[in-house]
Amino acid sequence: MKNTLIIQIINKIRVRFEAYGGEETRDTFNGELNYEAGRVFYLVFLVAVILLPYIPGDLVMHQNPVYIVSIKIGLTLLCLILIALRFTKYFRYKPGLLLMVMVGYLYIGSAMIMATAGDAAASYISSFALIIVIPIFLPLPLKFKITFIISTFLIFLLLSMRYDIDFSDSVIQNSFFDLIAVLVISLIMSHSLNKLRYLAWKQQKKLISTSSELEEALIEAQKADKSKSDFLATMSHEIRTPLNAILGISQLQLQNENLSDELADALGKINNSGTQLLGIINDILDMSRIETGNLELNPAKYHLPSLINDSVQLNIVRIGSKPITFDLEIDKKLPSLLYGDELRLKQILNNLLSNAIKYTEKGHIKLSITASDCTDNGGVLLRFDVSDTGQGITLKDQEHLFAEYTRFNFSANRAIEGVGLGLTIVRKLVAIMGGTIEVKSEYGVGSTFSITVLQEAVECAAIGEEITSKLRNFTYKDKNRLESTKIIYEPMPYGSVLIVDDIEINLFVAEAALEPYELQIEMASSGFETIDKIKNGSVYDIIFMDHMMPHMDGVETVAKLRELGYTGVIVALTANALVGNSEMFAQNGFDEFISKPIDFAQLDNILNKFIRRKQPD
Repeated sequence: MKNTLIIQIINKIRVRFEAYGGEETRDTFNGELNYEAGRVFYLVFLVAVILLPYIPGDLVMHQNPVYIVSIKIGLTLLCLILIALRFTKYFRYKPGLLLMVMVGYLYIGSAMIMATAGDAAASYISSFALIIVIPIFLPLPLKFKITFIISTFLIFLLLSMRYDIDFSDSVIQNSFFDLIAVLVISLIMSHSLNKLRYLAWKQQKKLISTSSELEEALIEAQKADKSKSDFLATMSHEIRTPLNAILGISQLQLQNENLSDELADALGKINNSGTQLLGIINDILDMSRIETGNLELNPAKYHLPSLINDSVQLNIVRIGSKPITFDLEIDKKLPSLLYGDELRLKQILNNLLSNAIKYTEKGHIKLSITASDCTDNGGVLLRFDVSDTGQGITLKDQEHLFAEYTRFNFSANRAIEGVGLGLTIVRKLVAIMGGTIEVKSEYGVGSTFSITVLQEAVECAAIGEEITSKLRNFTYKDKNRLESTKIIYEPMPYGSVLIVDDIEINLFVAEAALEPYELQIEMASSGFETIDKIKNGSVYDIIFMDHMMPHMDGVETVAKLRELGYTGVIVALTANALVGNSEMFAQNGFDEFISKPIDFAQLDNILNKFIRRKQPD
């Protein structure tokens, strides 16, 4: 308990003195020593009292007791003066200078005490030789240590002759040789320790410099990342806004059963082209999400035959008039249900199948699907093999196959759409799913892409022979999915909505998409107009709010509406589809989020959720 109290007192004193250390001088080695001196300056306080208890013994043993007592008391007074100076403005950042004064006094005083001890010289030489060793461990310049070690020895020799120390005495001789050994060792150790201190300071300075450079690089990287995110947000908004009109109007017009075949075909091509452009934009945004680590899987239970059928049906239409046969090889023992991210798995399959079709002019394409139990975690390892008789890939090009924005044989493939991100995204998605991807290709013969992805098992039956046969014959129909995706425009004349957007064409598309529901529709072209409507007492079942509007954007508008006490449903309807936006909108008072181009099925779900449930009896 006593030792603990002493340690606590020493620590408090040490911390107090360290607080007065100056770090601004650490750019040079002497400055570093000065800084370190400030950290050990509390030793001055210990030195001030450590020699006092021995004074009674000195009065008996020492040949000149008044002399040694004067030196010890002088040392104590000096230490106290140095402690006081440590708190002054002038010496606040010069602890090294004060420490040198104290050590210099200690060296010279020790030499004087040893040389004037008379018959007790041997005892004092042995004792003070140990005290002389202490300063070599202190952070002081090497020249200072060498100067005072040599000075101590010379002063001792001169005074010992003045006070007639008997060096013929074997005990004194041994003590004298011990003193010489201590001084020599002190010189050697002082040099070694200061060299080590210098190397440590250099390394520390290098680390500080590297750390500073890394911090600057991190700041620059964060700025670049923010600039990139801002650019992608702007690009997403600027491109999706006209796409919203292209896809929205074409989809609405295609629902008209009275269209001529020629017009329906033209609208279909417009819609398909817009969908392809939207796919490119989504690939770029996905790449950004993957690079920033913000792409997260959304696992759920899914029906494997439906996933296979959707992917195949979406892609075989791309074959068009090409003389290509499409073969589907499926293991009838495949589980009918699995747990994973169905959307991302479809994205992987669609990329592989669309590439196979794009780069194959004739021959055949085969999709093989198998599954095996994963004994490590009880999951299911799905395997997809996509092979084709297309162009194939040279060995040189295979080395860069998964690089971003890379396309090969560009002169021959100029007419093929795409920006070279598909395979990059596939590889990264497969990695996120804990899987692998392999490529075997021979230029001029064809390619085979094989991927494995780990999915969680679900207790279910195998797909069986019947479903397998229908999938192979492309006659499989998922009645439940067809019913769930079919939009039934049930009139909701009792519902009212407000559409807020600064772009007229977006208002037109949104209004046209809502017209089949027979809703009471109002429109506003700015946040200011919206606030005026609410202040005038208007209440709506849903406010569809655009995000990026001039002068007052959607987030600011919603904040002001909530401040006014408006508690109605507000849905973000925006072309800014970057990752994290749904969370951002939720945190800023929005109830739901729909990205443009408008997904009519998602729009229908939101209307059913917030309006149909209010249907009067």
